[in-house]
Amino acid sequence: MAYTKRRNPSEWQELIAEQSQSGETREAFCRARGISLTTFQTAIARQRDRGSFVELASQPSSSWEGELHFPGGVRVVLRGC
Repeated sequence: MAYTKRRNPSEWQELIAEQSQSGETREAFCRARGISLTTFQTAIARQRDRGSFVELASQPSSSWEGELHFPGGVRVVLRGC
């Protein structure tokens, strides 16, 4: 029986981001890393359901602006000065 590594949510988040930035299809990405495509797709669905957090930090007295778009048309605008 082959050993399968149990990954925590942050490890899955890193793998999902890596695949997204790689330009590879999910199938090719998973095959190259020995990950089941079904397991990978399940992890993507769980991350989507769970949501993900991004830490935002700005330097004092810097001016910045950012927008986040969520499913369902929800839009959040962030501004710092």
